[in-house]
Amino acid sequence: MIIAIDLSTKPGFAIFEGDKLLTAGTCFNNKTVEDFGSYPYNYVKFVNYTIDRLFNHIQDLGYKWHRFDKIILEETTASRQNYSQKKLEFLHLEFLLTFSNLHDRIVYIRDGTWKKINEVERTKEEKAINAKIKRLKQKTGKRVVRRDEEGNTLRKVTRHDVYIRRCNDIFGTNFSRKEEDAAAACLLGRAFTKGAPRCNGKISGGTFALKKD
Repeated sequence: MIIAIDLSTKPGFAIFEGDKLLTAGTCFNNKTVEDFGSYPYNYVKFVNYTIDRLFNHIQDLGYKWHRFDKIILEETTASRQNYSQKKLEFLHLEFLLTFSNLHDRIVYIRDGTWKKINEVERTKEEKAINAKIKRLKQKTGKRVVRRDEEGNTLRKVTRHDVYIRRCNDIFGTNFSRKEEDAAAACLLGRAFTKGAPRCNGKISGGTFALKKD
């Protein structure tokens, strides 16, 4: 039994038995960081609240954390959005502190690794849509373009859209756009079952190059 978690302000999770997906979902929060007072301790309180909700939600589904043989997390990567990054790093710290008794079961996998294993990439059609939007922005000088010159609706295909499409294709799920965290968790868990290399705290750790050595 494994659980894969896409840690965020609305964590996604996926529970597997072997390589079979049993259940997956998103633990939506009812509060935001602004509900917990002033900076910086509102960040601390918010991540405590988020991890507590995740912990309880999984147990409410009938699963016991100590029964999971592995707990799979996505390795964090640098972001230009410093306060979003702060929340993410705090979430990981709070998660690790909460589950310190299960430290030997926690595995980190790089985002580029699980995406490569699951062939997470835009199709030619999706790339063409994004290219068309980019051209129209340059032509019109607008920051947002929602329709083409014939009046057809346009929507940029984001990386989250690709997660959801790929997850739905592989597992037969029906996740909506707001459930990208659950889709990412499913793909993260699948990468682990496919033998993804694991992070070890070193720059080269968790890469395919390390696995080939």
